[in-house]
Amino acid sequence: MRVIAPDLPGHGFTPPPAGGMTAAAIRDDLAPALDTLLTQPSVVFGNSLGGLVAIRMAIAEPERVRALILASPGGAPMTPDQLDTLLSNFRLASHRDALGFVDRFQGRSQARHVFAWGARIRMKRKEIREFVEAIAPEHLLDSDEVSALEVPTLVFWGSEDEVLPATSLDFFRTHLPGARIWEPPGYGHAPYLDHLKRFAGVMDGFLEAHPA
Repeated sequence: MRVIAPDLPGHGFTPPPAGGMTAAAIRDDLAPALDTLLTQPSVVFGNSLGGLVAIRMAIAEPERVRALILASPGGAPMTPDQLDTLLSNFRLASHRDALGFVDRFQGRSQARHVFAWGARIRMKRKEIREFVEAIAPEHLLDSDEVSALEVPTLVFWGSEDEVLPATSLDFFRTHLPGARIWEPPGYGHAPYLDHLKRFAGVMDGFLEAHPA
């Protein structure tokens, strides 16, 4: 088994697109890399924004996706007020704001002050700020495109997720046909940071039920 873990443009060690961070730029920059790396139908995993990217990929190129594993995926429709509340998580004006960001996204780590320092530096980058402020309701999913997905899908939504509203899970529960939805206690927005081995076991069980 081969595991490929690409950074989204502007994330991790990957620089932002030359034309700026936009939803279209992220999609257009990621696609050529996947064209090169993926040589057969693959299991695609995505968390948060990565979940939205994974869903968009499965919609655009279903022949390349064997199964989807989504952890608290983003992209569910929101009202303007809900979206503004979500985006406010990324507006880090102080170290206290950054600590709240880290706690919501990563849980209360012993290194939370270090993570908060790094998060605040990253969120100060011009291209990241512009990307966050440019997100609008029309960039989110709609029920028709999600309902058209036919690949086996696992939606993992930790009961302690403090980032996305409950209406997001309701959307995927209603519109993802045949998806397995699991809401375990003790997990937050990024389950692989909470209990990696247990989370990996859930993924293994799902893939055993849906062999290639």
